[in-house]
Amino acid sequence: MNDLLACDGFDVMDQLSEIDLPTQVLWGSEDMVTPVKYADYLTEHLQNARETIIPGGSHFFQMEEYKTVNEEIENFMASLQ
Repeated sequence: MNDLLACDGFDVMDQLSEIDLPTQVLWGSEDMVTPVKYADYLTEHLQNARETIIPGGSHFFQMEEYKTVNEEIENFMASLQ
């Protein structure tokens, strides 16, 4: 329970625009814990972000669609070179 309370109390949304590093925002389209609107918000407020929504992915899309996630990360890293 304390973990959830700590997460709920952590809010740096007003500082996102200060981050100017390339950022890959990966999100599951069916995430019920943190819906896609939060990915959209991050992408909109980070200076240099790119968003990829994993179709059908839940909150655990990294495990469900690990091949797609790995490919997206590899593509993102290659774009930085």
